[in-house]
Amino acid sequence: MFFVMQLGTLMSIGLAAAACSSERSSIVTQNRSPPPSSSAPRLEIKRNFRKEGAWSFDYRQTMTSSLNDSEKMDANATGELTVTSNQDGTAKGRMSLQLTSTPGAGTPRSVHDTMDLTFTESTVVGTRGDSMQALTTMLMPAPTRPLHVGETATTTFSIPLTTQGSAQPISGPMTLTLVGYDTVRGVQCARIESRVRLDQTVEGSRVRVDLDGNACIDPGDALIRTSSVEFLMELSMKDGLRGYGPETMKLTGRLELDRR
Repeated sequence: MFFVMQLGTLMSIGLAAAACSSERSSIVTQNRSPPPSSSAPRLEIKRNFRKEGAWSFDYRQTMTSSLNDSEKMDANATGELTVTSNQDGTAKGRMSLQLTSTPGAGTPRSVHDTMDLTFTESTVVGTRGDSMQALTTMLMPAPTRPLHVGETATTTFSIPLTTQGSAQPISGPMTLTLVGYDTVRGVQCARIESRVRLDQTVEGSRVRVDLDGNACIDPGDALIRTSSVEFLMELSMKDGLRGYGPETMKLTGRLELDRR
């Protein structure tokens, strides 16, 4: 029995891939603040969807997949995320993507994909329940408690696996650290670094997930101004995808989100 990381529509065009050589840089001025005194108020990042509001973000992804460090495939995507307040404490999110994959020296293939998300004061929830969606939610972090600069909050990150047609999550701690303040396009933002390290064995297959996120959050509305996640997912299977013995599937890449 083996596991396959479900990547939504990317699976229909082959496992993704990337590490692009040129990335669009955000206009960010480094302005890291020293840790405040113990009497200074902690920063609370809490979204407010009780009033009217709508936001748009540019999305980019680059990925690279390989099987046994060969049979590589590249995949890139660009698109848009829109978030619209329901004025009831939640907001509706819609991710619209154009995905393009290139299997080795083969012909590129493109497909359009959409994801629906629900935002609350502190979470992002989706209906699809795949790993692509789980990675996307990491682009919009929200610490579970107020923080001083240098303090860390811990929450749980889950990412699903699909085995023999049924999905089940693996999960572990995700840390969110307030590292300071930056200025992005004239707006002072809180810089949050996130980190996930999962290494589990499930039915004889080893699953490793490394995620490193960096988000600049506007304290005024608790939504990001710019955000990125670099990730590595590795699946070592004792039976292999094709039943020919042990195989290792690896997926690496980067996701980016910038507010318009």
